Amino acid sequence: MMVEFRKAVLPWEAADLWKLDLEIFGKDAFDEELWLRLESYWIVVDGRVAGCAAFIHDVEFQEDSAFLVSPWKSPGFLGRAPSHCFLTH
Repeated sequence: MMVEFRKAVLPWEAADLWKLDLEIFGKDAFDEELWLRLESYWIVVDGRVAGCAAFIHDVEFQEDSAFLVSPWKSPGFLGRAPSHCFLTH
């Protein structure tokens, strides 16, 4: 299994990130315009989008840092691609 983070191309892919967020979280999804302020990545498994992740830089509690807002996993990949493969250090 090949897992990769592919940086989202903003502003062009913001609507697609938002649509995936809606698919996963429904009414709790981020506003579309928030995606324009985040550093966003597609989570790609074997060439198919499996989810996305967003980071906020230089958050209040630590300068020169990046805070992972949340990783998202598309419902179509639940139970298929292990979540621990998404985030490795």
